[in-house]
Parts: sequence; structure tokens; C-alpha cells
Amino acid sequence: DTSEDAADVYVTGVASDESADLEIIAFATPSKVKVGDYIIFNFMVFNYGPDTAVNTVAYTGVSQGDITFIDVFADKGIFDPISGIWLIGDLEPGELSTAMVICQVIGDTPIVFGGYVISDTPDPNEYNNFDIEMVPVESEDVAPEPETLPATGNPVMLALLALIGVVGVSLRRKL
Repeated sequence: DTSEDAADVYVTGVASDESADLEIIAFATPSKVKVGDYIIFNFMVFNYGPDTAVNTVAYTGVSQGDITFIDVFADKGIFDPISGIWLIGDLEPGELSTAMVICQVIGDTPIVFGGYVISDTPDPNEYNNFDIEMVPVESEDVAPEPETLPATGNPVMLALLALIGVVGVSLRRKL
């Protein structure tokens, strides 16, 4: 029966012998911020292949931290900044897609963010399908650390020079 053969070959519209190794990388620019700074959350999704990743979706978000959303840019698909769902669509083997979420830091809680990527195409390596990162936030109340001069020279030598100086002054007085 040809309908059973067709059902065996396709799973969710993708040939069952196809695979696509997806990876998501999440990072922030800058990697350390203060209250009031702007921060960009970057998400990069790459398909290592060997086949097309059909209906690729990345779930992104900030799970902790005080930020205000400013803007979003995705080079492919639709990125909903409220839900964090990025509907990328099909990714060809070797194709990279990027998204940037621009925010402002409004509190001093460390920011924890990341993402998870899937597609309808089976993925033989799911270990690189998620990434979680943290950005420390410096409080406005933090006093800057005082600068100290680096230690230089040999302390024994300094003590010896001081002793020679004292002995030299004593000898001059006697002469």
C-alpha cells in the first residue's frame, strides 16, 4: 500500500532519514553593565546540516534581571519580544540567522538569559540546542575600588638602604 509507505517516509512533513544539527549561541553586549546602561542580547542560530531545518523556532528570554525592552531586530523570520518566541522558518545547511534584543538595565539584579532552538527536522545532537548566560550588574551605590600602587623592588634591599642612610647621617655628625 503506497499510503503506508508515504507515512513511513514523512514525519511532520520532513523525510524521516533527514537530520539537521541546530545550535543556538546567546551572548550580551556589553558583558558587564551598570544600572542605566543599554544592553543587547544576541541570539545566533546555526544549522550544521546535513539537511534543511524545517520550521525552526527559537525560544528565548530573560529569566531574571531588571530590564526595559527598547527594540528588536531579526535578520530572518518573526521575533516576538513579549513571548521571546522567534519563528525563524527554514534554515538551510550552513545557514546562520541572528536576532538582537535591545534593552535598558533598570535594576542591579544579575541578568540571566538564554535560548532553546528546535525544528521539525530531527536533530542528532541536542546538546547544542540551548544556551544560558549571565550578565553581572554593578549597582550605582558601589564605590570604586581604591587604586593601589603595585609592589616594586625588594623589601630587604629597601630596609638595607634605609639603614645605610641612617648610619651615614650618624657618621657625618661625629666627623
